[in-house]
Amino acid sequence: MMQAEIEESNLHSREFWKLFAKASPGGEVFDRNGLSIANAKQPWFFMNVGMLNKPVADASDLRHRALEALEHFEPGKNPWVLTASEDWFGPDSDSILSSVGLERKLGLTGMLAERLTPSR
Repeated sequence: MMQAEIEESNLHSREFWKLFAKASPGGEVFDRNGLSIANAKQPWFFMNVGMLNKPVADASDLRHRALEALEHFEPGKNPWVLTASEDWFGPDSDSILSSVGLERKLGLTGMLAERLTPSR
């Protein structure tokens, strides 16, 4: 994928997770410091999402965003996930995330479609 397509895929991913959170009682959605939060405050981790909203600049940047997400989601409350395109996490992301108590659990694949046929 080209960079513009990666950015578009990440944008759509953030927007659909935000819709889930907005539809959930007490859900919250906001963006700050390279991190988007779509917190539906539900017991299923896939409904409570921290997302990188731009690539990290370096290891320190990733660590800062991961710590901000950890602080927001309050350990011991509902489970959550931190996600984005793999290349947005930067090099050595597994060890950086591990140093703050997070670990890679699954990879997500972005998708792109040129134009969909209108429904009939």
